[in-house]
Amino acid sequence: MNKKSFPTAVFLAGVWTLHGLGGCRRETAPANLILITLDTLRTDHVGAYGSKRARTPAIDALAREGVVFENAYSLIPITLPCHASIFFSNKGYVGQKKSR
Repeated sequence: MNKKSFPTAVFLAGVWTLHGLGGCRRETAPANLILITLDTLRTDHVGAYGSKRARTPAIDALAREGVVFENAYSLIPITLPCHASIFFSNKGYVGQKKSR
């Protein structure tokens, strides 16, 4: 194989691979995901976590049909960087020293 035909061969191998992957489709639909993030809401004020006086019918209905996490840990105790760490999979500024 000469130097000029090598990029063409790589391109065709990539197209062939992607075409082959396209035929491997799932039989089932992907699962739906709803992520609820709330700032300054205590679990003892949500019915899904056992509160008898809570007024959270929508959250309680979602909890009955979905998954409820008993323990959740935040990397950062500030809302904006915490959401950034959730949505962008970064660790934010935890333990990092500021550079000058």
